[in-house]
Amino acid sequence: YALGILGSFQPSSQEVKTFSIQLKKYESLKHFEELTGYFLSALVNISSDQSFEIVTEHLDILVSYIGYQNKKNIRVIGNASDFFGFCNNGNILIQGNAGDYVGGGMNNGNIVVHGNVGDNVGLDMEGGKIDINGEMGSISKKFIRGKIYYKGVRVR
Repeated sequence: YALGILGSFQPSSQEVKTFSIQLKKYESLKHFEELTGYFLSALVNISSDQSFEIVTEHLDILVSYIGYQNKKNIRVIGNASDFFGFCNNGNILIQGNAGDYVGGGMNNGNIVVHGNVGDNVGLDMEGGKIDINGEMGSISKKFIRGKIYYKGVRVR
């Protein structure tokens, strides 16, 4: 849906960062949490740039689905909600916390979380690597394969 709205627009990495900073004024919109993550991910995915910064540290409502179907390099400054790095095949680093289902559906790529994560880490994960440096709720019972590290120690 987001890609249809964007048409042939190809944002630069700076435009994506600026957009993420402007999100504060839209937090009251219905479905802000989910739709914002999909839209940010679409902006990253259609851009010709390869490296991005997304700023969320100023938001009161956490954004889900950051890094959805990602194949690029993303650094998140702040926290994220659920499904962080869902279907990721790129490299994502978050300087904060993430919610449940981190790395769900991931086939390849890397996710580094410098904060805490929720439950069901690696749901349906088929490859790649997740590094969690803070506290972790649980690893999904539906984890298939890949590597999950918790505070530097491989736990799956």
